[in-house]
Amino acid sequence: MPTRESHPIPDAELGKHVPKAEGLMEELKKVKQKDLLVLLQELSPEEKYRPLPAELDLLYVIRHGLCLYFYFYDLLTDRTGLQQELEKLSKLGLAVTTSTQQKREFISAYGLFVMASAIVMKCERMLRGKDPAKLAHLEIGGMELVLGKGPTRDLIFTLVHYVDALGKRDADGQGLVQNVDDAIAITRDYWKAVINKVQAIAKNFPAELLALVGNTTFHHGTMAVTGFQVEDRKEVKVVTWAPVEPQEVIGDQDVTRIFLRLGDRLAMYDSVLQKNPFVHFGGLLESVLLDGRPGTGKTTRIRLLMTHVARRAEPVGLPYVFKSITGDQVKSKWYGDTAQLIKELLSVAQDPSTLSLIFVDDIDLLITGDRSDPGTSGGDMDILKALMDFFSGTGTNYTGHYLAIAATNKPTASDDALRQRFVYPALIKGPETWEDYMDLAALELRDFAKTGLLQIGQGKVQPLQRVLPRSLAETYGEELRKKYANKKGATWEDVGRLCAEFHKKDPTFTGRPVKNALQVAKAKAADFDVPEEWFINPGVFRAKPWEERLQMVKELFKAMTAEMVMMALEHQFEVEARYQREAHERRVEDLMEELRVRDEALRKISGKS
Repeated sequence: MPTRESHPIPDAELGKHVPKAEGLMEELKKVKQKDLLVLLQELSPEEKYRPLPAELDLLYVIRHGLCLYFYFYDLLTDRTGLQQELEKLSKLGLAVTTSTQQKREFISAYGLFVMASAIVMKCERMLRGKDPAKLAHLEIGGMELVLGKGPTRDLIFTLVHYVDALGKRDADGQGLVQNVDDAIAITRDYWKAVINKVQAIAKNFPAELLALVGNTTFHHGTMAVTGFQVEDRKEVKVVTWAPVEPQEVIGDQDVTRIFLRLGDRLAMYDSVLQKNPFVHFGGLLESVLLDGRPGTGKTTRIRLLMTHVARRAEPVGLPYVFKSITGDQVKSKWYGDTAQLIKELLSVAQDPSTLSLIFVDDIDLLITGDRSDPGTSGGDMDILKALMDFFSGTGTNYTGHYLAIAATNKPTASDDALRQRFVYPALIKGPETWEDYMDLAALELRDFAKTGLLQIGQGKVQPLQRVLPRSLAETYGEELRKKYANKKGATWEDVGRLCAEFHKKDPTFTGRPVKNALQVAKAKAADFDVPEEWFINPGVFRAKPWEERLQMVKELFKAMTAEMVMMALEHQFEVEARYQREAHERRVEDLMEELRVRDEALRKISGKS
C-alpha cells in the first residue's frame, strides 16, 4: 500500500474563511429575503422569541461547512494550477478550455463533498439518541448541482435548494419540519443526497485530478477524508501519564534498556522523507508483547517508553501521539462493528507525519478463546483478524514511525497465532532479587523520606542507583550463552538444521517464529545506544544526506554471526515452549477446578436427599 500524505486542517486555517462564509450567508439572505436563522426559527415554533441552542448549533454547522468548502477551493486551485491557467487564457484573450472548465468543476465538487460530509457528520452527532421513527425524513428524487460557475454561484444554488428542502410539505400539506430535531434530520438527509450526487459525478473526472485528493488523507477533528470517501474516526483514548525515569522501573533491566533504545530509534524517524534508518538495517522492533503477572511493572514500562519518546521527539520537532485500546472500549461500546472500529482505532499508525505509540492493554480480554474454539463468537473473530492484520503488518508499509505495545496477564489465553504476530515477546517477572526489593521499598517510601521521618541506614549499596546493562548479550540465560560460545564458525547449514530440529519438536515452530527470532537477532546486532549528540546537534546527524546517515548507523552495528542467529532461534523456541507448557497447565487447573465444583455440588445434592 503506498504511503499516503497526511494533511491536517488546523482550526486557524478554517477561521480565515469565516468572512467568506458570512458573505455567502448574506447572499443567501438576499435571494430568500430572510436570514437562515430566522427561517429555522419560523419552521420550528418551539420558541417564539429567541433562537434555540440547537438552531444556533445548526447555523454554525452550515458555516463550518462553508469554511471547509472555501479552504479546499483555495487548496485545489493551487494544486491544479487553475489560477495560472485562467490568467494565461485571459491575457491571450482565449475562451476557457474544456480542460480548464473540468478543473473548475472538480474543485467545486470536492469542496461540496467535504462540506456536505462535515454537515452530515455533525448532524448525526446532534441526533444521537433520538428515535429515528419520530424524525422527519426527506426523499429527493433527482438531486441537481451547479458546478464550475464559481464558488458563489455553485454554493448559492445548493443552499437555495437546501432552504427549499427545509420548507417542504408532506402529502397532507403539513410541513416536514415540526421541531428543531426535524430541521436537523432534514439537513442531514439533504446533504447526504449532495454527497451521493458528487460521488456519482466524481467517477467521470480524469485520473490525474482524482490523484490530487486520492493519495492524501485530510484530517479535521475526527473527520478523515481520502479522495471521495470520508470516515468519522471515533475518539481513541489519548494517554496521559506521570513521567517515569529508568531507575523507577524495578526488575527486568534488560527490557528497560530495550525500551529506552526503542524510544531512541523511533526518534530517528525523518518525517519529510518518511524513513527511519533503523528500519533499513533492523534494530527497531515494531511490536512488543509484555507478558507478566499483575503488579510486575508492565504499565510502568509503558509509561517509561512514553516519557522517553516525548523527551526525544520534542527537541527535534517531531509531533507525537500516544493512544491506547482497551477491552471495554471495543466490547461494551462498539461490539457490533468490531473489525472496522478496531481498524479505525489503529489508524493513528497510518499517519506518516507523526510518531505514534499504540498500546493494547489486557489483549487477552479483547478476545475470548481462539479460532479453534467453537465457542468463539463472530465478534471475537473480527477483533482477532483486525489485530492479527495490524501486528503482522498486513496492508501496511512500516516506515519506522510507530511502535505497538500490548500487555497481557495471561498470554496463553490469547490465540496462538495472534501471540506469534508480536516481534518481541518480553517476559516481565518484576522484582526478584534483594536489590530489586530494596529499590522497590525505597521507591515507595521516597515521598515519605522527604519528611525527614524515615530512619534507615544507608549501608554499602544505595537504592535506585544501579546502572542498566549496556550489552544485550546479558539478556540471554547463562546456559544458552555458554552453549553457543562453542559454536564459533557455524554455517548456514547449521542454522537450517537447528530450525528443522525445532520444527520436529514443535510443528507450530514455522515461518512466523523464525521471522521474529531474526528480527530480534538484528536488534542484538544493533547492541548500542544512539549517540546523544545525534539528538542535541542536528548538524551531526539529522541534517546530513540520507545515504550518509545510513552509513553512520551501519558503523555502529556489529557483525551478525551464525551463533547469534542460532541463539535467537533457540530463545524464540524456548519462549514458545514455555507458552505451551503454561497453556497445558492452565487447562489442567481449569479442569481440576471444574471437577472440584462438580464434586462439591454432588455432595450438597446428596446431603439434601
